[in-house]
Amino acid sequence: MWKPVVKEPVCNSPVSAESRTSRRIRFLKSIFPIAILLVMIAGMLTVAAILRHSQSLTFDESFFLNCSLQTIHDGHLDPRICSEGVAPLPLILTYLPEFIGTSGADCPHLWSGRMDAPQLIQWPRFLNSILFGVPLILISCFWMQARRGWFPALVAAALIASSPVIVAHASLATMDISFATTGLLAMMSLGWVLRKPSGGRIFLSALLSAMALSSKYSAVFLFPAMVILLLTFQKEPAEKYPFQTVAGWKDVLWKFFLWCLLVIPICWAFHLFSFTGPLKTFPLSKTPDNSPWIQMLGRGPWALWVMEIAHQHLWRPAPVSGILFQYLHNQAGHPAFLLGNVSQFGWWYYFPLTFLFKSTPAELALFAFLIGCLFTMRRSPVQFWRELDPDLKAFLICSLIFISLILTANINLGQRYLILLYPVLILSGIDTLAGRFARQKWLFGPIVMILLGSQIGSQILNHPHQLAYFNWMSGGPKNGVNLLSDSNLDWGQGLPALKQFLDETPHGRLAIDPFGYALPRAYGIDADFINDLHKPAAQYEAFALSITQYQFGSQPGGCYSSPWLKHPDRVVGASIYLYKLDSPEKRQRFQELAACVATKRTKEKS
Repeated sequence: MWKPVVKEPVCNSPVSAESRTSRRIRFLKSIFPIAILLVMIAGMLTVAAILRHSQSLTFDESFFLNCSLQTIHDGHLDPRICSEGVAPLPLILTYLPEFIGTSGADCPHLWSGRMDAPQLIQWPRFLNSILFGVPLILISCFWMQARRGWFPALVAAALIASSPVIVAHASLATMDISFATTGLLAMMSLGWVLRKPSGGRIFLSALLSAMALSSKYSAVFLFPAMVILLLTFQKEPAEKYPFQTVAGWKDVLWKFFLWCLLVIPICWAFHLFSFTGPLKTFPLSKTPDNSPWIQMLGRGPWALWVMEIAHQHLWRPAPVSGILFQYLHNQAGHPAFLLGNVSQFGWWYYFPLTFLFKSTPAELALFAFLIGCLFTMRRSPVQFWRELDPDLKAFLICSLIFISLILTANINLGQRYLILLYPVLILSGIDTLAGRFARQKWLFGPIVMILLGSQIGSQILNHPHQLAYFNWMSGGPKNGVNLLSDSNLDWGQGLPALKQFLDETPHGRLAIDPFGYALPRAYGIDADFINDLHKPAAQYEAFALSITQYQFGSQPGGCYSSPWLKHPDRVVGASIYLYKLDSPEKRQRFQELAACVATKRTKEKS
């Protein structure tokens, strides 16, 4: 006889309840690191937003802004960008989107200020933070997570997100943070190639390397790095010699040739396949004797024929023009300031001292730890190299080549030239720490927490003057005037801080000598330039002087070498000296000062 099937009521057994609880715990554990990472990114973007609105147009941003407006106006990439040695990818990605759909502007003088600059620069600065600042944190975090797990990954990402130099340049619309991000990706890609030099990995490496080269021409260090890494690649780990044998050189040269064959056209594509003029700018009759053309070819009939063709029929690709400008600029040098001295060709120890002055204690501790690991290893250099991880090999070789180029450079302008080394230093340091303390995790945690606390403290104590950061061992930002100049301390960013101070403090008629091309009136500051006073000098009651202008003008024979200028009444925004002209004696000194500056600037223009 048929009997109906009676369904038993489903009860929540202890086993099923425990299973659901464990699944929830696993889910929470999986999203917790992502949540922490998002908080870090939000924190970095918040600080960058504060800095974005509290800093005036910096020296390089004036050039970028005018070039982008001219590019939109002309309908093609302004050839003066690469002719001035500037790689255009950051400009294309961060500046041009704001002006697409507008008519741009005709900017015959690229190194000049604009009244609408404070409004126009905000969107490029925001895009720079989003397109390059955020990816730098993400790339670093996921690279470390794949190697050591989430905890070291989050520590490394937090150290990078709170580094003053990273945050400072992520808040500006310049090429430095883009170079840090694309350069780091290119270095990582060389490690991938070293693991397995397949065609796909070589193509990916070429693409990322071309991006780095299109962000800053300093990325030429990738070419020798690629050669060395391919020479050290071994298919058989049992081989004792750390380099390729002669029989393997053919394969190395072929892979390097393929890599270059891809990098060069892709780099030109990122330059929008633009030219900057004839391959040879001047005909032979106007070519000076110190020209590379004359030095290589002479002035004979054959040289005349070659140079006429180069001048009349051949065009110079934009990347060639940019790299050539940087080479010639380095040969000619650039005025630099270090420890109170000025030099046209710099010093070999400029960047080592800059690293010591402007790196945070946490970054210096990681650097000292890595150096200590190298000196205390008991293995031979060959054995050490063979056992080193391919990714760290790429970091090591690229860093050594980059540092060698930096030490021999005649252009000493700022810590920003070292910015690529900071994420490499942090990633290498945390990775090595995690490996050394893999069995003593109880010790690894407190160590990295101390580093992270120190890093965040360095950020907070110097906010909102991250660009002018100096560590406490070098005397802090107050002592920066005696150590370094330019983008290390005063890049022209201090006008909003000056405006805020003037609104809070009575000052009377103001004279000013700022650094860079930001217009004081664009930031609401009613002031006359010291070399173009609209009233008699005796009628001015305050004088604002950029620290960079003071440093270079205080050299022997300079207008700012008077002893009274060493003691300003106020330092505003860590980058501007403010003097009260509240006595007849001070006004007399200022009158002599204004006459000296006006005379000197007139001679410079003529």
